[in-house]
Amino acid sequence: MIIHFDKMQGLGNDFMVVDGISQTWKPTVDEIKKLANRNFGIGFDQLLLTKQAEGSSNIFFHIFNADGSEVQQCGNGARCVARFAKDHELISGGEVVLETVSGQYRATVGEEGLVKVSMGCPLFLPKDIPFSASKEANPHTIKTALGDFEVTVVNMGNPHAIVIIDAFDKRELDSWGQVIGEHPDFPEGVNVGFVHIIEHNRIELVTYERGAGKTLACGTSACAAAVASILQGHCQDEVLVNMPGGDLTITWTGNSDDVVWMTGPAHTVFTGTVNL
Repeated sequence: MIIHFDKMQGLGNDFMVVDGISQTWKPTVDEIKKLANRNFGIGFDQLLLTKQAEGSSNIFFHIFNADGSEVQQCGNGARCVARFAKDHELISGGEVVLETVSGQYRATVGEEGLVKVSMGCPLFLPKDIPFSASKEANPHTIKTALGDFEVTVVNMGNPHAIVIIDAFDKRELDSWGQVIGEHPDFPEGVNVGFVHIIEHNRIELVTYERGAGKTLACGTSACAAAVASILQGHCQDEVLVNMPGGDLTITWTGNSDDVVWMTGPAHTVFTGTVNL
């Protein structure tokens, strides 16, 4: 079976993007793992498989991690799918309504590879994460073998635990990310983001994603990090999020009923075919 694909990246978060509208493919876990392998496959953080949408959406897409698990949303992936849709003339113009299992997202493909996406409203209730907690208000304190951590929990289409720290000690972040990400209070696991506040409109972020580990960039984590920083009074309503792979601009009013907007790049690295 021959599959046509685009290899794309948003801030170094890389994807295999497949048009599942003109091609019929139901990837297995083993196929995804093989294709994701950076030595023997194509190599990617996530597989994005587009499908025909129903209702008012233009395109539905599935998101599979490199380990074969399916997740609800990916901000960098959403930008790449929007760019993919325009480049492959799956839409007319630069406006597209995307849909994942977590809901609808509006995107605008602009100049110089920049894509702006409406990421939906942040959810904070423990049941929406999900998160086991004795109270509903952020932030929460979780106890681990490595100490206590104050986390702001927020769902941006997938669950995030944001930890604001004074400075990055890269020797400890890996172990901290693992112990928080696998904490029993998060029954479905959680993406962990460590935030250093630089100034009122700029933060630094390192993210550990479920099923992927430490990543160069994560769009939904950038949204969650900005939301947490605004919620706690550290930042204003537009935040530049610095990540190892590059920067995203996140805008949010601070009102839980208002959507979070994400703006950043999406680029095609190469196109190709693979024989499964």
